Amino acid sequence: MVLDVHEQLLSEIDEFLRDFGMSQTYFGKRAAGNSELVSRLRAGRSITGLTEQKVRAFITERRGGIGLQPESAA
Repeated sequence: MVLDVHEQLLSEIDEFLRDFGMSQTYFGKRAAGNSELVSRLRAGRSITGLTEQKVRAFITERRGGIGLQPESAA
């Protein structure tokens, strides 16, 4: 179950990175204050529920607030 949640989150992150042309390290730093977040998730490490909430909130805010424009265009 936890693996499925992390795979889903990684899939959402990957889609966001493609759509916004953002690097995974920059994403991690902006979304959760941890530039290694995405690489650690890819390595199978877990994250706390609070970190997951921060990541999802960051994605939702960026998608809802500025559509699909890259952050540099905002």
